[in-house]
Amino acid sequence: MKVPIIIRSGIIIFCISSVILCSTYSCTKLISDEFPEFEEIPTVNALIEAGEIIKVHVSLSGKIDTTEIKAIDNATVILKSNQVVIDTLDKVNKGLYTSNYVAKEGVRYDIEVLLEGFDIIHGSDMVPKLVSAEIFEHTNQFRYDEEGNFTEGIGIKFYDNPNSIDYYEISLIRKKHGSAYYVYPYNNNAPIILNEGFEPYTTPSLVFSDQLIQDSVIRLFLDFYQGLTIRNHGDSLVQIFDAHTMVLEFRHISENYYNYKKHFYLYSKDRYPGFIEGTASYYQNYSNVENGLGIIGAFSVTRDSIWIPEEHLPAK
Repeated sequence: MKVPIIIRSGIIIFCISSVILCSTYSCTKLISDEFPEFEEIPTVNALIEAGEIIKVHVSLSGKIDTTEIKAIDNATVILKSNQVVIDTLDKVNKGLYTSNYVAKEGVRYDIEVLLEGFDIIHGSDMVPKLVSAEIFEHTNQFRYDEEGNFTEGIGIKFYDNPNSIDYYEISLIRKKHGSAYYVYPYNNNAPIILNEGFEPYTTPSLVFSDQLIQDSVIRLFLDFYQGLTIRNHGDSLVQIFDAHTMVLEFRHISENYYNYKKHFYLYSKDRYPGFIEGTASYYQNYSNVENGLGIIGAFSVTRDSIWIPEEHLPAK
C-alpha cells in the first residue's frame, strides 16, 4: 500500500517544482505575429473552356495574413495562338480581362501579360476535345450506408482514347425546388478513382487520369448522399425523397488543369487538416506561369441530365 503513496507524492513534488521553475525562469515564449517582408509576385489565372470567351484574371500575390486580393487593372493582356496575336483583352474591373474570341477545341492558346516593372508574364495550354459522355442509369435508390445516411447514385458512360494520355473531371449537380448545388460523388470500388487518393465524399468534383483505363468504353457508378423529408401519413411516418434533376458535367481537362486540381486539394487538406493544431504541413500550389504565379488551364465539357421522380417509403 506504500507504493501508490510514494508515486503520488513524487507527482506532487514534481508539479510543485515545475511551478517554482516556471515562476523563476518563465516558461513562456513570445512568438511574433509580424510576418517578414514579402515580395509581391504577379499572379495570372485563366481556365479556358471550349466554346466560351476567354477570361483572364491578373493580381498580385500577398502575405499569409492578406485578406483581400490586390487586383491589377493596368496590365496589357495579349492572347496568341501559333505565335500569332489574335486579340488584346479588354479590361473589365477588379483584375478581370475578357476577350471576344471564343476558345476552340484542339487549339493551344498563349497568354502574355505586360506589367510595368516586371518581365513578360507568360502561360499557355491546349484545349482538349470534347468527349462523349452520358448518364445511363439511376442507381442505389433507398440504400443506406453504415452510418444510416441515405445514398443514391448514377451510372455514367464515356469514351476514352486508348492511344493518348487523357485527364478527366466529373461534377454532379442536383437541381430541385429552384436551387442547384454540387453533390460530393465517390466510388469506393473503382480503381481509377481510388488511385487519385481523395478522401471519400469530400470533394465537389473528381479528377482522374486514364492511366488505369484499358477499354475505350467506360462505365462508372458514382454514389452521393441524398436528403429526405419525414412526414405523417395517416397513422405512420413516411420518408419522402423529393423529385429532382441530376446534371452531369463531364470535363476533358488538360494536364495543367489536372495538376492544379490535385495540388489544390492537397494544399487545402494540409492547410485545414481537421486535426489538432500543429499537425498541418505545407504543400505548394501548382503553377505553369512563367515570371509569375497562377494557372493557365483548359477543358471542354459535355453535359447530360436525368429526372428523378418523387418517392415515398415507410420511415425507418
